[in-house]
Amino acid sequence: MKLIGERPLTGSEKTLRHYYGPHRDQILARQRASQKALRIKKKAKGICTAGCTLPSVPGLTTCERHREALNRRNRGRYNPEMRRRNKYGITADGLAELLIQQHNRCAICDRLFDFTEKWAFAVDHDHETGHVRGALCQDCNVSIGRMGDDPERLERAVKYLRAARAVRLEVAN
Repeated sequence: MKLIGERPLTGSEKTLRHYYGPHRDQILARQRASQKALRIKKKAKGICTAGCTLPSVPGLTTCERHREALNRRNRGRYNPEMRRRNKYGITADGLAELLIQQHNRCAICDRLFDFTEKWAFAVDHDHETGHVRGALCQDCNVSIGRMGDDPERLERAVKYLRAARAVRLEVAN
């Protein structure tokens, strides 16, 4: 017999636990929906949604005190340098060295990176090991990602494109 604290489970507690298991996702979805509805009501009234009774900052859902706490907590999330270090394990110096080795060009198409763009390049990595393979332009990174980082699949795509080009050249002649 399972115990909660010092006493055995009552019949209703056993029934609730028996019900909760199979219906867990539905219960949590209802809870999230009601919490979202409450946040929307509080936002409309101008009350902080973080649980205090202070007025929220105009246009935002939290008061000044909770806004500062959220900013401190999220500071590293939106910093690209910190994100790269945390996600790929590559420091700013390591990234600079990688870009120098590649002459600021994509490792696949040899396109020069345009650092005036927001997403000048992508750090390509092996999804299984997390090992950084190089820096790619967004087009090449998305392309190999869509092909599942599968070399055989990419080779078949190359064969397909070459065969289609050969047929096109024969038709033109």
